[in-house]
Amino acid sequence: MGKFEGVLLCSDFDDTLTNSAGEVSRENYDAIKWFVDNGGVFTVNTGRAVPAFRHRFGLVPINAPVVLSNGAIIYDFEKETNLYTSLLPERVRPDCAEIASAVPEIGFEAYNGDDIYVHNPNLVTHLHMRKVKLNYTQCPIESMPLPWVKVIFQQKHHILERVADIINERFSGFYEVVFSNAYLLEMTSSGCNKGSSMLRVAEMCSIGREHIYAIGDNQNDLAMLKQARIGFAPRDCEPSLAEWGARLVGAKDEHPLRDVVDELGRIYV
Repeated sequence: MGKFEGVLLCSDFDDTLTNSAGEVSRENYDAIKWFVDNGGVFTVNTGRAVPAFRHRFGLVPINAPVVLSNGAIIYDFEKETNLYTSLLPERVRPDCAEIASAVPEIGFEAYNGDDIYVHNPNLVTHLHMRKVKLNYTQCPIESMPLPWVKVIFQQKHHILERVADIINERFSGFYEVVFSNAYLLEMTSSGCNKGSSMLRVAEMCSIGREHIYAIGDNQNDLAMLKQARIGFAPRDCEPSLAEWGARLVGAKDEHPLRDVVDELGRIYV
């Protein structure tokens, strides 16, 4: 029985597990492997969709279901099985049309299974699609097939803040909205976030809440950090995480997962 038996560590992917070059450092990899080899349960908790993470799955030893789309999907890549899905309500299509009418410069991606439909693509859209290496279909909002798992609104930050205000004022109780970076505002169904789905993974793995740890770098990670015994963040994280009280470790280019596993090694002796 390893020292980390019954311990769950969840990590955000981009700019946390990976560095500024989009790579997993040898130090991060070795730390995760040591954690898993000694009985630990490790998984990724990311805003990426299933197809956007599939080609990255083998980069580190993952031995639990993966949380995707900011909590909307829990997926077992070993068995290629979807274990949990939270769908946006059917009203999402007219609601997004109303948002687009109120903020004409907004662009967004709507996720329907493995397919992505786009309204008013902009530079942020093109850069995002290049990063995740996916294709999309541009079409009128009313022609986008349902159901949707999540929506990503894309524009400059001050414009996205207007969109968030509209959603919270006009559609309160239907959606959860959170920034995954300064140019991406993500929307899932109400109550669906990285934290709630991390707890589902812990339950699937029969792990108690007192042995759950998490690390992430942006606002969409805060719900996950709040549910963990200790919520860690790279020291170059979005300021609101440090203000909340995340335990800061090395920056994304300073092997933060190594620091987290080192600390867990001092807790579980």
